[in-house]
Amino acid sequence: MGKQNKLDNYSQKVNIFLHKNYPFILEFPYQISFHQNDDIETLFLELKIKSFSEVRNPFLTLNTQDEKITVGFSSYHCHFGGWYESNFEEERRI
Repeated sequence: MGKQNKLDNYSQKVNIFLHKNYPFILEFPYQISFHQNDDIETLFLELKIKSFSEVRNPFLTLNTQDEKITVGFSSYHCHFGGWYESNFEEERRI
């Protein structure tokens, strides 16, 4: 079984959404990795896109840990979704 098949439900939805709606993301130098969730049975997705600048932390990151999307660069990060009674279909429209 591949690692993509072990993604938690939220991470699977984000992975499918990104590949379907933003296929150009695969044209950038990037790294997709999978990390263990706290439940030890599922994985979450992390996507790193290499920055064009030569900064200390040269990646734009996106991860799906804890059923929310976290986007970060350098020392900044921001969380999207994952609030009480939210769901992926509603969050992706925001």
